[in-house]
Amino acid sequence: MALTLNRDKTHVTRVTDGFDFIGFNFVKRRSPRRGKNAIDIFPAKSAQQKIRNRLKYILHSAQPMMFS
Repeated sequence: MALTLNRDKTHVTRVTDGFDFIGFNFVKRRSPRRGKNAIDIFPAKSAQQKIRNRLKYILHSAQPMMFS
């Protein structure tokens, strides 16, 4: 396929440090319940900010409703 790696985005990291991939953050942590290591997956901060910005735009541009 002749693909090339983007050196700015590609790097080796530890799972315990966490990493973002396709809008999600992956990090290995010890589970408080079972005490075993588990991978936590949650939305990346950049994805969360995009959602907040979109909601702010939608709610700000909504017309006020008039009740009679």
